[in-house]
Amino acid sequence: MDDPRELHASEGDAKDILIINAFTSAIRERGIDKTLETDLAGFYRAHGVVGETLEQMLERGPRRLRMYRQMVQGRLRRVLRELLPRTVARLGKKRFLADFADFFDDAGSHTVILRQVAGEFTRFCERRWAEAEAVPDFLSDLAKHELLSLEVRNSVGGREPATGLPLALDRPLRFDGTTRLRRYGYAVHSLPLDVDDRSEPEATPSALLAYRDREKYTVRFIALTPRATEVIERLLSGSTVVAALQQGAAAAGETLDDELLAGMTHLFADLSERGVLLGALPDALSDAPPEA
Repeated sequence: MDDPRELHASEGDAKDILIINAFTSAIRERGIDKTLETDLAGFYRAHGVVGETLEQMLERGPRRLRMYRQMVQGRLRRVLRELLPRTVARLGKKRFLADFADFFDDAGSHTVILRQVAGEFTRFCERRWAEAEAVPDFLSDLAKHELLSLEVRNSVGGREPATGLPLALDRPLRFDGTTRLRRYGYAVHSLPLDVDDRSEPEATPSALLAYRDREKYTVRFIALTPRATEVIERLLSGSTVVAALQQGAAAAGETLDDELLAGMTHLFADLSERGVLLGALPDALSDAPPEA
C-alpha cells in the first residue's frame, strides 16, 4: 500500500516543478511582460498551474515574476559586458540587447558558472553575426579572442613540474596546462584594448599560442607562423616531435629542411624558457592517448 506521506510529497514536488517551469518561462521568454500584466492566470494555466496553487500565485501578482526577470537578465547582461567588453561595445547597445533577448529566449544559459555564459552567448550569435551586414565580419574572432583570455586566466591547470627529460624526436612533449592554440581569420589580437576604439583588424589569417605566466599570472600571447602553428597544433594533440614536424611541414606546404628545423628549435627554446614547454614525456605517459 502506498504511503500517504510519499504521495503527498510527490504531489508537492510536482507543483514545485510546475511553478519553477513557469518562473523560468517568465524569465526567458521574449515579450512576456504584457502577458504577465494582462493575463497572469492564463500564463500560469499554460504551464499546468491550477487549483489552489494557481490562486496562491495570482494573489502574489506579476510583480515577483517581473522582478526575477529583471534581476536575472540584468545580471547576465552585466556579465557579458564585463567579459566581452570590446565585442559588446562594437555591437552597440541596440544590437546587443536584441541579440541577448534572442539568445535568452531561443537558447538560454545552461551553466551555473557565470563566466561560461560568455561562451554560450558567442556560440549562439556566431552564425547570426556572420549573416548580418551591420555586424563587422571580424566580430566573432574578437569575441573568441576575449574568450581565450578568459579561459586561460581561469584555467585550473598551470605550473605543472618539468619532466626533467630533454626533447626527443620519438616522444611527445609536455606543455603547461594553461596552453591554448587558437586560429583566427583576422588579426584581432592586434586591436587596441580601448573599448571605444573602432579600428578594424587586418583580414590576415592568424594563430596565437596563449598561456598564463607562471610568475605574474597574466595571460601571454605568442603569434605563430603558419608552419609553427601546424607543428604546435600536433604537439598539443599528443604527436611525437618527429611526427609533428613531418606532418606540420606538409600541412604548411613547406619542406622539412634545415631552415625549418632551426626555426622550430629556436621556438622550442623560447617556449621552454617561458615555462610553456616542460620537456619530453616519460615513456609511461607517451604511450597514453592524448587528453581530449
